[in-house]
Amino acid sequence: MIALLLAALALAGPFADVRRPLGGGASVNWTRLRLELAVAEADPTLALDARPLEMRAIRRIDDEIARALEAVPLRPGVRLGEGADVAASRIRRSWHVAESRYFDSGRIEVVGAVDLQDVLAPWSTARSVVLPAALPSDPTGVVIDVRGLPLLPSYAPQVVDEAGELLYDAVVWKHLAFQTPPAVWVSDPAAPEAGVAGARAWLAVAAAAREGVVVLAAADAARWRAEVAPAVAHGAGSIVLVVDAQP
Repeated sequence: MIALLLAALALAGPFADVRRPLGGGASVNWTRLRLELAVAEADPTLALDARPLEMRAIRRIDDEIARALEAVPLRPGVRLGEGADVAASRIRRSWHVAESRYFDSGRIEVVGAVDLQDVLAPWSTARSVVLPAALPSDPTGVVIDVRGLPLLPSYAPQVVDEAGELLYDAVVWKHLAFQTPPAVWVSDPAAPEAGVAGARAWLAVAAAAREGVVVLAAADAARWRAEVAPAVAHGAGSIVLVVDAQP
């Protein structure tokens, strides 16, 4: 399996973003780490001038996006609305119109997006720790293949061994935490976003997975403790999780 992962890293091609629906027109693009909320408005009498409909859709997004954000998986078994206190004013400042689609019938669809790292930076920073001096620089990052397993992505995933002992709790070094997410989600190990793992990445294939939790087999857990845990990589936001693009 590791050989297959290495082969994939050598290939290039188009890569699908990792997306998961939340319901009510909301979804999370985990590769771009953003919440997207799509709303539609229609009025045949306004087919020649869609601006009033667009403004109506934008007002709806402004009213609804904070509620949609509460449903985003934050940690294993915890939604953002339960585990992080994000000020409504921060959300209103952060979201933007990502796309507007117009139809001859007088229908318009507007997609609003909010950057999850932007709104969760204070939460992540509060959990961060200072980088100890003189940690090894190898491995440069981690790539774990979780494809085919029922892993629900979250902003701060965990890595555990088969006994449930914690190996990684999504804690980032303090000097990086404001701008660096704890994990990177891709659908292919050759995707450009996986480049954060660096040239000497530590590779593994997950033994199991559940909501926000990646389980490593005993041998890989032992390797993690010996090679990843003592190194800079485990707190540098260079943990790459390869999952199916769609559930």
